[in-house]
Amino acid sequence: MHISSRNFVLSVVCFLALAFALPVMAQNRIVQGKVTDDKDQPVVGASVTIQATDSKARSYTTKTDKKGAYIYMGFPAGEYRVVVRAPGFEPGLWPSVRPNSSAPSVCDIKLAPGQDHKLPFEMSQQEIEEIKKEMEKAEKRKQSSAEVQSLFDAGLQLAQQEKYADAIEQFKKALEKDPEQANILGNMADCYSKMDKNQDALDLYEKAIKIKPDDAALYTNMGVILSKMGKNTESQ
Repeated sequence: MHISSRNFVLSVVCFLALAFALPVMAQNRIVQGKVTDDKDQPVVGASVTIQATDSKARSYTTKTDKKGAYIYMGFPAGEYRVVVRAPGFEPGLWPSVRPNSSAPSVCDIKLAPGQDHKLPFEMSQQEIEEIKKEMEKAEKRKQSSAEVQSLFDAGLQLAQQEKYADAIEQFKKALEKDPEQANILGNMADCYSKMDKNQDALDLYEKAIKIKPDDAALYTNMGVILSKMGKNTESQ
C-alpha cells in the first residue's frame, strides 16, 4: 500500500501531537471542595494549601470564593493533604488525598471556631517534645489533684484555727505535689503575714502573681503587705 508524502507528514504530526497531549492529560488531576463553618455557612477567602505529604517543596495554594468553594488542577501523581486556614477558626485538615485524572477529588472541609495553631506535621521535633512534657505534667497534676486538695483543705482548717505554722506545713506539702497553684501560695503568704513574717509573705505573693497575673486579689494583698512594711509608694 502506497502512502503519499503528504499523508505521511500528517500522520507524524498527529502522532507527535498525541504523544505530547497524553502527559498533559495525565497531569489534569483536580482537587476541589467547599469550606464551611460549624453552622454550614460558606467561609469566604479561606486560604487552602494542598501539600504533598512526602515533600514540603510541592505545595499549591488557592482561596475559597464567595460560595466557600475552591478548585486546583494540574498535580503530579502522589499523595497530598489539604490544609485550610481562616481568621477566627482552627485549621482544617483533609489528611490524605490521591488525585487522579479520571475524576476530581472532592475534599469538603468544615472549620471549627477557635484560634490558628500549628498542626502536628508542621511542628519541629523540639516543639513536639515540649508538648509531650506539658501533657505529662498535666497528667501528673490530674493524678495528684485529690491529694493536693486534701492537703490544701487541711491547711485552710489549721489557718482558721490560727495554727499558722502548721497550716504552712500542709500548704508546703501540697505545693510539693503541684507547685503551680497560685491559690495555695496566696494562702501560705497570708499565714506568713499573720505571723508578721512580711518578707516571706511578699516573696510568696510575687510567685503567685507570676503564675496568675490576672488575679486582682493577689495584687491587693501584696499591697497590704507592702504597706505593713512601710513601703507606701510601692503599696499604692
